Amino acid sequence: MLSDIAYPLRMDTTVACPYCGEPTEIAVDDEGGRQTFIQDCDVCCHPIQIRARVTEDGELELDADRA
Repeated sequence: MLSDIAYPLRMDTTVACPYCGEPTEIAVDDEGGRQTFIQDCDVCCHPIQIRARVTEDGELELDADRA
């Protein structure tokens, strides 16, 4: 039997590292609203500050800056 509890889904996408320019994979929860987190670049290991927003239409808006 399936539960009626809705769990946030993860949206996988890539961003360009603001340090080295290489693409880095990130995962964002599909829960709507704004999220801010730090993730290290897969290539150069510098910290990237990710600001994500999932709109009411399910569109993902991202900003990636040096942390």
